[in-house]
Amino acid sequence: MAARLWRWTGVRILFSGEGPTDQGRLDDRGNYIPGPATVYLRRLLVREGVDGGSIAFDLFDRKEEKRRRGRSLHLGARVMQAKGHGMLAALLLLQAEMDEYDLAVFYVDADKPDKPHDSSSCTKRWTEVVESVRTAQPDGLASSVPLLPCVPMKMIECWLLADKAAIQAVPGARGSDKERLSTPAKPELIWGDRHDPEGDYPKCILSRALDAVGLPNDAPTFSEIAESADLEVLVRACPISFAPFASEVGNLVDRHHWDSWN
Repeated sequence: MAARLWRWTGVRILFSGEGPTDQGRLDDRGNYIPGPATVYLRRLLVREGVDGGSIAFDLFDRKEEKRRRGRSLHLGARVMQAKGHGMLAALLLLQAEMDEYDLAVFYVDADKPDKPHDSSSCTKRWTEVVESVRTAQPDGLASSVPLLPCVPMKMIECWLLADKAAIQAVPGARGSDKERLSTPAKPELIWGDRHDPEGDYPKCILSRALDAVGLPNDAPTFSEIAESADLEVLVRACPISFAPFASEVGNLVDRHHWDSWN
């Protein structure tokens, strides 16, 4: 079921992520702490003219919903026709339609293709994952709620590494150590051994970058980076995944006239 964060009559978004690192979480008092993926989305919507105060996020626990519906056997035609990630995205859409949301967002990491440093292989892998999510909306089975795949190549850390200045701009970053900060020019193409702290695995590179400026390696810091990021820098640095994501957000605003709800 969806975890309600706000009640609002503006642009209501049901967001399904992999966990608190990307989608954010509720604290012990029930207050929402945004994740970097929802921060990027909100900022993209605002850039397209949507009033930031009219954007409301709720979180959708897709794993729990899958267990619940699996026990009841009430999966529906949309879920049965979907493939791969599309099965979980279909559960998200069912809930979004039931509760009359304006947008359903399904987040998933694209992860590593066979040739992790090759742009063509990475693009192919990203396309496969996005198309898998889109099977939640098969031909002939229309949805009243648009579905937006949010698929970083290869993971959210790649987007976070795209703008070096954004890491430096996070409150608390040590100015004296900023010259030690190193980030990849093409973050979508990096890969390495996840167990090698000095290697090129995206999480390891981000950990070293944050350590260089004295910032904690945690979800709140990730959200601060997303808040500080220059979106145009991300579009240029992450042409495989962030650029098309930003473009689709713009298309959705134009199609549904969310910018006129201000």
